[in-house]
Amino acid sequence: MKGTDTNEEGEEFDFHILLSWGPQTFSNDDTSITVPYHSATFFVGEDKKIQWTGAFYDRTKFVEAYDEDPIK
Repeated sequence: MKGTDTNEEGEEFDFHILLSWGPQTFSNDDTSITVPYHSATFFVGEDKKIQWTGAFYDRTKFVEAYDEDPIK
């Protein structure tokens, strides 16, 4: 996906976004959990340097697999 935006100085710039998704598996000796994830990588400018990247996933399976939420 690509587009154009304006920065704080009012200059227009091009950007590209790479989207990916799939399963991610986490495991230890007793438990294995596979969760769906989505990832976005944001590239800016003519040289297309990475500005930021982020991943998003549903924590429901984590909470179901443990007595307590392991992340909180």
